[in-house]
Amino acid sequence: DRMEGLVNPAGFVLACPSAGKSFFVKRELIDVFLRNKNADIIVIDPEREYWKLAEAFNGTVVRFANGSKNYINPFDFDFRLLDDEIDIIADKCQLITSFISCMDAKHPLNAQEKSFVDRCVRKAYIKSKVLETLDPADMPTLGTFLECMKEEKENVNKEMRDKLIVTVDMYVNGSAKYFDNQTNVDTENRFISYDIRDLNGNLKTQSMLLILDYIWNRLSRNRDLGRATYIYFDEAHLLFADEYCLDYLKMLWKRARKYGGVLTGITQNVEDLLKDEKSRSMLSNSEFLALLKQNSTDAAKLQDILHFTDSEIRYVKDTPAGHGILVLGGKDKIPFFDEFPKDTELYEKMSTNFSETAKMLAEENE
Repeated sequence: DRMEGLVNPAGFVLACPSAGKSFFVKRELIDVFLRNKNADIIVIDPEREYWKLAEAFNGTVVRFANGSKNYINPFDFDFRLLDDEIDIIADKCQLITSFISCMDAKHPLNAQEKSFVDRCVRKAYIKSKVLETLDPADMPTLGTFLECMKEEKENVNKEMRDKLIVTVDMYVNGSAKYFDNQTNVDTENRFISYDIRDLNGNLKTQSMLLILDYIWNRLSRNRDLGRATYIYFDEAHLLFADEYCLDYLKMLWKRARKYGGVLTGITQNVEDLLKDEKSRSMLSNSEFLALLKQNSTDAAKLQDILHFTDSEIRYVKDTPAGHGILVLGGKDKIPFFDEFPKDTELYEKMSTNFSETAKMLAEENE
């Protein structure tokens, strides 16, 4: 168990394609799910690789896409997190400000625009009266926020206000109105997989902001309940490429441990973790590394960074899928070998090997 013996159980799984990194992660999360009933599991799934497993364990699969019926309201929050000492609305103001900034990535909000958005977010919560009723049905939406923007006319630059209204209107009455809905996702499930494969550009960034906000709320709630939260970010390099997501991930990597969070980033190249100061700080705040087969360039970098001996580095060079080495606490190195039986129902739900999956589908359709 990573939570025992490691100061910070956060970590990364690194491997070249087809080396078994996703399979390794599924092995761990199944073990967590079955052994620790006091733990929740959240997966960020950019390639739609975890839905079979989530459904097999009666988990929730949340699919983000235009036309999807899974909704997350940007204004939504867990009432159980309300506290006289914490201004949860201030946190929502920051989220909505980032969310709106993503609407036009080339022109992020300036200080005046951020102040206007902040004011309208607070008025949206007042207008909906949700803080009085504590009824989820009264939660404000982007539509409520748009109404508040239109009503806010005193001491406001009209040109700035009108520009923001046009931008937000597209997300309420236009092609991007997917986000103007009340939340209907089962956020109480022990096993949640967020499928973001069908999203691109701004929509992917905005969805990730909402998901990361939900993750933080889940961590905060679980801390108060004494529950652990295991969170897996597959294809993490896709998130590193987005400034908003990278900033949020950096915050999570620093703070999640105190909230009972166990974070895992899954990616192909160690270079993804070294090219940016923020991702490098995430690596330095991790005490768990699972290294499977590496290409020669990455193996050389890892040997230099982690001070592998020639005999140690051979465990990640020219090795079969599922074989590798664990690095714990930055010093202990433990080789591992996983020969999982393929003639099992569980293997069928875990494998992402295309040739094997195609063969299984062909046999099912005969």
